[in-house]
Amino acid sequence: MATTPDAAFEALMNGVTSWDLPKEFTPNELLLIGEAAFPVMVNDKGQVLIAASFYGQSRLVVLSHEGYLLHAGLAPFLLNAVSWLCPSPGAPIAVHSSLASLVNILGDSGVKTVVQPEPGEALGVFCIDAYNDTLTEKLVQFVKHGGGLLIGGQACNWASQQGSDKVLFSFPGNQVTSVAGVYFTDVYGDINRFKVSKKVPKIPLHIRCWEELRRDQEQLLDGISMLDIRTGGVPSQLLVHGSLAFPVGLDNSFLSCFLAAARYGCGRVVLAAHEAMLCAPKMEPFLLNAIRWLSRDQGKTIGVNKSLKNLNSLLLKHGVKCSLESHLTSDMGVYCCVAYSDQDAKKIQEFVAEGGGLLIGGQSWWWASQNQGSSALRSFPGNVVLNPFGLSILPQTISPGCFPVLPIDIRNYHFRRALSEFQAMVNHKGGNLEKKYFGKLGVDGAGFLQIPAKGVPAYISVHRILRKMLRQAGLPAVSKNNPVSSQSCEAALLCLATELAHSGTDCSQIAHNHGTQTCSSDLCSSEHPITVEINGTNTGMKWAENAQSILGLGERGNGWQVLCCLFLGKTSLEEWKSCMQKNLGPWGELATDSVILTVPTESLKNLEDPAPLLQLWDEIMKAVAKLAAQPFPFERPERIVTDVQISNGWMHSGYPIMCHVESVQELVSLADIRSKGLWGPIHELGHNQQRSGWEFRPHTTEATCNLWSVYVHETVLGIPRAQAHPQLKPEEREKRIKEHLQKGAPLSDWKVWTALETYLQLQEVFGWEPFMNLFAEYQCIGLFPLILLVSLGSFLAHEKH
Repeated sequence: MATTPDAAFEALMNGVTSWDLPKEFTPNELLLIGEAAFPVMVNDKGQVLIAASFYGQSRLVVLSHEGYLLHAGLAPFLLNAVSWLCPSPGAPIAVHSSLASLVNILGDSGVKTVVQPEPGEALGVFCIDAYNDTLTEKLVQFVKHGGGLLIGGQACNWASQQGSDKVLFSFPGNQVTSVAGVYFTDVYGDINRFKVSKKVPKIPLHIRCWEELRRDQEQLLDGISMLDIRTGGVPSQLLVHGSLAFPVGLDNSFLSCFLAAARYGCGRVVLAAHEAMLCAPKMEPFLLNAIRWLSRDQGKTIGVNKSLKNLNSLLLKHGVKCSLESHLTSDMGVYCCVAYSDQDAKKIQEFVAEGGGLLIGGQSWWWASQNQGSSALRSFPGNVVLNPFGLSILPQTISPGCFPVLPIDIRNYHFRRALSEFQAMVNHKGGNLEKKYFGKLGVDGAGFLQIPAKGVPAYISVHRILRKMLRQAGLPAVSKNNPVSSQSCEAALLCLATELAHSGTDCSQIAHNHGTQTCSSDLCSSEHPITVEINGTNTGMKWAENAQSILGLGERGNGWQVLCCLFLGKTSLEEWKSCMQKNLGPWGELATDSVILTVPTESLKNLEDPAPLLQLWDEIMKAVAKLAAQPFPFERPERIVTDVQISNGWMHSGYPIMCHVESVQELVSLADIRSKGLWGPIHELGHNQQRSGWEFRPHTTEATCNLWSVYVHETVLGIPRAQAHPQLKPEEREKRIKEHLQKGAPLSDWKVWTALETYLQLQEVFGWEPFMNLFAEYQCIGLFPLILLVSLGSFLAHEKH
């Protein structure tokens, strides 16, 4: 049996060479969501007219007009569909009386078929139109337990009588097919041009059902003017990427989402970016709206996981029928839980698909900090549950605050819609994406592309759309004369291209169309692991003249050239001068056992003897290691690289640390370092020494790294902290402390310089040694405590004694 979308598509299309659609039938467009549904026939306008999906133990095929099930010209496809749906050879095939003539079409091809009013107990295939509203539960359970369903219908006429706003969630056929992620819509389908696809067609980006979702937004926010999420926790940002998912709460930038919701199958989901929002009294109005929207007043029990006892108390206070439970049970109408376990992921997804409501909350930034090297979008337990709903929790954070409920036209940022507008802009086909959304699109796109896409048409389609868009647009050239702003269309292109390549998508054709691309086109994915032996004797950077790309400084060498590198204690002064005279490459390197500086060649030409500079850098790195309680020399040297275009800010940490070329004097001018210091580079080196266990994120992320800047300036360069940075002047420190205390010392403001003040005051009383001792203890233990304050308390108690 074909159990993957690719294999299923091949089985469904076996021998089908053309689509013979009768002109007298006008179909409707099908909407696909979730991770199981895939298109089978798509017209030239990107409308899906035939789809298939998996649910439970079986599968279903959906046609956008019941007339297609009765048309002999589609017999080859219908036979394939019945064969693919059949759970086992010889299983019974039954047809509802509304499609009686289908018996003849199948019988003419030797398929024995019977007419019966409903699926039988024996699991086989059942064929029916999409207008029956008496068999809904039986059909869902039939598919869930192993029966195949062939169904066809058109919702446009139904919508004209019942209302367009009711189609997605009330049309009889959708009560069945939506559990598998396929919806009939009231949008007419065009039947003028088709082609038979060789592989699973792409699912379109556009969202046509915003009116229905807007009404859901209004119900969730009814009577609410402000959302105060200062609940004692730091929320993550939420990624809204499903066609039936939508933002509910946004911060003042209109970009960062902290509350979101979604329709999924016959059910509903509400997601909070931190579980504390689900228990806070100040969130009561929203929580009560959410429970009403999720339960639809069905009278079923609200199950509250034991991890949310305060939510249970809050609901009971308002007369909501609820109970504390350890897990999801079948008699619940709504389940409330936190996003830190994926143990019941499949069970929860089926619960929602079949009509249940899910209220869930959690943040992923802590998980990401404890699982470095793993993607939160891929592996964070909450996202394993949520991704199919079109909602995900990003590792990026939001500063808690009190935010107004935004007007409806502002609170509709959506990843798919933004990407669709961006695609139109890039391809010069209109598009109206505001500049402020470019940076957000890059972050959201990078996150979305980390969701495992293998075997999931909804995700693979976006990968294919992006690859085609990037191939047509090419990649922008980046140079000193042509820099790229972080909030620009070009930056979004580069960000999306980078993450697309990281995802394993074959990007080999992306840059071929333009001679001004910035990226090598040698980004090919491999389906199989390759083991090779590597000769590592020719180390260091090399510059190739003939590579078909433009790098930052716009200079080229003559053929292959090993760039100049002076290694302290290993390279003689004569070798250095000789190399500099011959070097035509744009960069050179200065290295010690613990640091490597990669800078433009031009900035090295005035260095008569780099040894004194590197000796100072060696002292600096020794001090960095000493404070961090790390061995010296470093097991792996830190790298600092200058370039004209970096991914974030003026400098950023990581491997390598990146700086703009304008910062090069901070790295290579011995006189400037001695007299002015080099706060920025040491700040980034400090970031690289931080360990999640001794951090109180996100408050101390930009604070504790500055301990290394202070320590190096005072102990190596002889520059007092008051002179090392303007923010550390006594009057600035005093002013900052006074203002913080006047505001009541809110935790939300305890960050950067205010948070650093806590550590500086400790250091000024106890010195540096206790920090080194504390950091040394953290280096030796495998499981870090969760809260920094516990460590600080122990630290203070220890030092007082």
